[in-house]
Amino acid sequence: MQTFIKGKILKLTCILLAFIEALGINTSFLKKKPDAQWNTNYTYVFFHGVIGWGDYNPLFRKYLPYYGLLSYDVCDYLEMNGFDCCTVSNSIFRGTWDRACEAYAQLTGTRVDYGEAHSKEHHHERYGKDYSKNPLVKNWNSENKINIVGHSFGGEAVRMFLELLANGSEKERETTTDGTLSSLFEGGKADWVYSLTALSTPLNGTSLMECRNNFDEIFDKALKNGNDIYFTNEIENSSSLAFSKIMKSLLKLASDMTKMGECSSAYELSVDGAVELNRHIGFENNVYYISRPTSVTEKDKFSNYQVPRITTDSALWMSSYYMGRTLCTTEGGYVIDKSWLENDGLVNTISEIAPFDDKYKNVELNAEEIEYGRWNTLPVVKCAHTEVVGGLFKVDDIRAYYYDLCDMINKIK
Repeated sequence: MQTFIKGKILKLTCILLAFIEALGINTSFLKKKPDAQWNTNYTYVFFHGVIGWGDYNPLFRKYLPYYGLLSYDVCDYLEMNGFDCCTVSNSIFRGTWDRACEAYAQLTGTRVDYGEAHSKEHHHERYGKDYSKNPLVKNWNSENKINIVGHSFGGEAVRMFLELLANGSEKERETTTDGTLSSLFEGGKADWVYSLTALSTPLNGTSLMECRNNFDEIFDKALKNGNDIYFTNEIENSSSLAFSKIMKSLLKLASDMTKMGECSSAYELSVDGAVELNRHIGFENNVYYISRPTSVTEKDKFSNYQVPRITTDSALWMSSYYMGRTLCTTEGGYVIDKSWLENDGLVNTISEIAPFDDKYKNVELNAEEIEYGRWNTLPVVKCAHTEVVGGLFKVDDIRAYYYDLCDMINKIK
């Protein structure tokens, strides 16, 4: 409760500062100067998850920021400590390609162009919103780079974003011959990005999307087996069965949404979809890749399964329990074995380390250990998927989490 109150005070302070700045009053004296130990101080561009919002959603951005939620506003906090930040706004349920196109338009101040070939193939309009009046980053180029950070599915979106920046699209170049090709599809811009960070990201998909296979059986067992139940939240205590049934319906809906098509986030979140997506995303050797996995489970003392710890955010208890028991083979033939059982409530921890075909090394939160040519995987954080962005029923102070990350990146030599 104390953290929540402090967060509200800081959030109100940030809103007040924004109002004062809108009146033309200079408030830069309140912000800390960049740390003298930083070797760079490029803008941090944050991508939200499947459902989220950013700077182009002003009401949500001010009163319920995706990075902070009911706690502190992470971006405002980082800004007050010498960092430069912005957050992109992506359409709900769109896949990584469309999100990359939207982010590019917002950063460059142009109209969204999903590509002539892509839009025809996936049966939607080629052009989207026009952001020419308010680009998020000014003078973005190889000298004025950016750091891209994505939470959850946002981590997959930043990978596609970098892929298109680096290599563009041969199909779009061949199809668009009338002079209207988006500069995003030209490629050659890998050096516009300094680092890529994936936080709690389903880099290889999530077994949660396989829940339609045997969810009823696991759900019923969870409710009947008192040894496996950890209801710790007042909302659940008042009606644990009702709460669990709501979660059951939501999980089934998420699973069924994998049939939306290969251009949707639901499909790309599935294990089969992630396998296919990874075939189309390369690795850039001159960009720093960082991942940070999360875990909220522990080994069940009554079985070899994983169960959520007692401190788990109650919003994710049922999904975490389900994933901790899911052993299956996907429709595409991928085997989900016991190595997938540990999870953070929405994503399997093993999937958050690195794409299975990419090199990685476990490192500490130390700039001297970060290297090119591999994923630099930071230690697993013992928290739920939602806690990384502030928590839902469980409110968390995440300022240090992001300050330490950005501080480390700025200190890379």
